[in-house]
Amino acid sequence: MDLSKGADPIQIAAIAFHDVIYYHIDGGLSNRQREYLHDVIVEKDGIVSITKEKLETSVEMVMDIFGYKYGQVLDPYKGMNEFLSACLGCRIYSLLDRNRCEQTLSLSVNAKCAACIEATIPFRGPDDKGRSPPEALFDRLGCVNEKYDFGWEEAKIVGAVQRAADLGNRDLENFSWTDRAAFLSNTWKLLPESNVALRNHSVYLSELALAMKKMAGFFEFLNPDTIYFSFRDPKAEAIVTEKTAEAKRNIDTAFVYMRCKYLALSFLSAVAELSGGDAPISFFTGDLQNTHTPMSITLENFLGKCEPAKGLEYNEDVWKILHEGRKLETDFDTKHSPLGAFLYAHIGDVGMKESIKYAVHPMDKENALLLLQSIPAKPRLEILSACSEVALTRRAEIVRIIDELGHDHCAKRKRTN
Repeated sequence: MDLSKGADPIQIAAIAFHDVIYYHIDGGLSNRQREYLHDVIVEKDGIVSITKEKLETSVEMVMDIFGYKYGQVLDPYKGMNEFLSACLGCRIYSLLDRNRCEQTLSLSVNAKCAACIEATIPFRGPDDKGRSPPEALFDRLGCVNEKYDFGWEEAKIVGAVQRAADLGNRDLENFSWTDRAAFLSNTWKLLPESNVALRNHSVYLSELALAMKKMAGFFEFLNPDTIYFSFRDPKAEAIVTEKTAEAKRNIDTAFVYMRCKYLALSFLSAVAELSGGDAPISFFTGDLQNTHTPMSITLENFLGKCEPAKGLEYNEDVWKILHEGRKLETDFDTKHSPLGAFLYAHIGDVGMKESIKYAVHPMDKENALLLLQSIPAKPRLEILSACSEVALTRRAEIVRIIDELGHDHCAKRKRTN
């Protein structure tokens, strides 16, 4: 996704710095970043706050645009990365401009850049005064204009906010994509950023299950009205309305999809818990299949083909993506979800709502048994039998689980081989 396409020079200048800092994901500032920002923040016991010491005008101006104060604790989920990125960009651009233009001109250009970066803080509702993010930014830019004597007319401030809102909208453009599988692929690319365990070669069931649980929670409470904004522009407002409607459809699809993935992983976690403990995903599903690896035996080989039953309540988009796959491959998960599709085709939304009650993390023996019992007998037996064919070293334990659940093992695949 190329943010610079169609962007004006101010936006391009902002794009160059708007997400260069991901403090917690990267484990803090890099050495190079620290050279420019060491005096801006105080880091103590995992808490990052703005220094109480006086800073130069350009950084103070960034603080004013963000509405921040000296000594303020920075929230890693609400603007810290954008603020530090804006400070870094402002300092570097000030150094570049020092010998080329007068200070006021350089400062005013940096103000417009910083405003654009501020507008990329995502998922914000009205503030405590009932103002939308662009409305609050307009008020702060008005104060900045007076404090630093920029001489902007109101129309110029309005234009600066509109430019900033436009960049913020384009930064989250993927939320309004009409291709649900492509939207989820983009989400999947970002998962390792916030889930370090997914960067490993071998990912455990509990690790991916936790990532799915967190993402399902994120989408469950994400308000589509906090994604796109306009400011005093009827044409942009109409576009925002359309994008918000599409974003709601993507969010609804993503939430159900994540729950399906989480339930499938929780089913395997339940089997793992009752048969010997957590294990790499591949232990129960077989090696990750993609275009670069040879074929091997997988769980999918032992699951029957199925379509959602007539009359079953389910999300057609979710079923299609589970069955056919997301657009892109990743190193930690397959594009399609055979087990998720298999479960969803049998239990639908109603069954999902019931079974998900027992999909706890970390999995324990009590909930493991309850989760398995919540799945209808026929698909449960088929999945457990498939697991026994892949997780060969736990076959005896899985057969014991099947017996304890009361299945007639004569109907199963092979009891022992």
